[in-house]
Amino acid sequence: MELDLSPQVLRIEVEEPTQHRDPNSIQIGDTIEVTAEKAPLKIEQKVLATVLRGQRLPVTRVNGEWLETSVFDGGEAKRGC
Repeated sequence: MELDLSPQVLRIEVEEPTQHRDPNSIQIGDTIEVTAEKAPLKIEQKVLATVLRGQRLPVTRVNGEWLETSVFDGGEAKRGC
């Protein structure tokens, strides 16, 4: 057996970025992706958690411009908009 210690080139394939959709077409059960660096998950004015760019979240409710979702934060499920 021979060990090759020369520099290696790796190729990593990633999914193409998701197309932006008309917000009015988003439905319960869809998956959304955070595009901001970070965003607060809130109920009214209370921040429950912070979600980060690239996180994919399920839509659990649609209320006008607001999308409700849920995340696990510190081992606890948190649900908000």
